[in-house]
Amino acid sequence: MGKFKDLTGHRFGRLTVIEPTKERKNGAVVWKCKCSCGNICFVSRANLEQGYVRSCGCLKSEQVAERSRARQTKDLTGQKFGRLTAVRPTEKRNNEYIVWECRCDCGNTTYVNSNNLVSGDTLSCGCLNSEKARANASKNIAKFREKNYVAGTRLDVIGNNKPNKNSTTGIKGVYLRKKDGRYTAHIEFQGKRYFLGSYPTKEEAAQARKQAENKLYGDFLQWYNSTYKDLQGKK
Repeated sequence: MGKFKDLTGHRFGRLTVIEPTKERKNGAVVWKCKCSCGNICFVSRANLEQGYVRSCGCLKSEQVAERSRARQTKDLTGQKFGRLTAVRPTEKRNNEYIVWECRCDCGNTTYVNSNNLVSGDTLSCGCLNSEKARANASKNIAKFREKNYVAGTRLDVIGNNKPNKNSTTGIKGVYLRKKDGRYTAHIEFQGKRYFLGSYPTKEEAAQARKQAENKLYGDFLQWYNSTYKDLQGKK
């Protein structure tokens, strides 16, 4: 082993150097150290001499705990956090943090622990999230319509012959009318619902529905596939 500076017995922060080890970190000797709290740890010479490591980790934990205690006891009265104004501390605790009574800009009263206020995790009584959710819902609906609607018509609906999961006839747009046992046919197109009559048999109602599909959907899909779809590809 080559010569190296002997740090045995030297103290760095809470660490007292006991002895060198055979380990190296970036070419520097790793030393066995004893922390004032009683723990043993291993630290390189560079980290010891440059002050990067001054304990086994207990010092950092204590500093974090101290900052946490300071945040807990800090007077937040009158301070504003997002839409919330801290009114008064309560006797309640949440994860050891003081729970504050807060007034939201919308007028509601809510209770938030000091950590969530200071960290910005809670910015309103919940109204902010509700507004964001409504805004996102509107955006999602707009995107859905842009993607799935053409001239007020949902392509995925008119191109799908699968009946509703609650259908009792198994035929899309055909329903059994319980009061007289007749079958009715309906069709929806461009936001309107059309009644196609009632029939003594399911097959006749299905035929009426099919004829309406050919008349309404057929012309529309022909136009879409020949004109609109080509225009989409040129965007």
